[in-house]
Amino acid sequence: LARLRPGDPVLLTVERLNTLTFTVFCGLRVPPAADALSEVSSLRPELKLPLASPKKKEKYHRGRQLQHPCWRDITRVEAEALLRSGEWADAIIRPSSAPNMVTITFLLYTLVHSDTPVFCHFDFGEVEQGDARVWVTGEGRHEFADLDHAIARYVRRFQELAAQLTAHRYFEFKTPDQIYEQLEELHRADPSRIHYRLIGEDRGAAKAPRFSLYFIDPNAGTRIQSMPISLCFEGLSLMSIKSGSVHKGPHRSVDQLVDHFKLFYREFKRKHQNNHARSQRW
Repeated sequence: LARLRPGDPVLLTVERLNTLTFTVFCGLRVPPAADALSEVSSLRPELKLPLASPKKKEKYHRGRQLQHPCWRDITRVEAEALLRSGEWADAIIRPSSAPNMVTITFLLYTLVHSDTPVFCHFDFGEVEQGDARVWVTGEGRHEFADLDHAIARYVRRFQELAAQLTAHRYFEFKTPDQIYEQLEELHRADPSRIHYRLIGEDRGAAKAPRFSLYFIDPNAGTRIQSMPISLCFEGLSLMSIKSGSVHKGPHRSVDQLVDHFKLFYREFKRKHQNNHARSQRW
């Protein structure tokens, strides 16, 4: 036990079973490489645990070690597996592939229709600021006194925005194809309105998670269109709108974002109609 520190992985080996009293006798030891998932995978290959390749693991295990309750010396794949298993529910601080950085991995939300968890991975670096040291985000736009502050303010903010989106009355846990069918049905029932729905999209481990606003335009050639929604610390943004427009965002709430989408679309249609009218006169 003298070798154990808070957050260290350990390996329990079943040594004896007593089926009459439902008792399990286990042996406890600290894995030499501090890699519990690899140990279990070698003993129980039928579990098919998602482990990173040796090259990627070596890349991810560079850099500093932290004394923090949320610190785990594991890879991205292993962090997602730990969160997916339900054994750890809080954010995970782990080594980053970028030099002099750490990564905070956390569960953003779950796609209910496919039972798919969607994860976020944010890099943070420690820098000197006068006599103090602070933690800044990977792009350097936000700074925090420590990693607890970063989790409480930055990570929780993204989780709050995702919770707002998934709780909205027009959010659907459906695939884009299912949304197409739903919008077509709504259009047939009321062709005068511009119907819209919000969905979440799982784009795989290599890309950041994204939400989208799908809408059907009764006057457009391509009737069903989509606008990606970006999450940032300041709020929600409509990515298809040019920078500088007040309708782009960031918006502090989903209702505000939807209101600006409607205003933007009305202005867009008005300009399109005016341009069409001028071309007809010529």
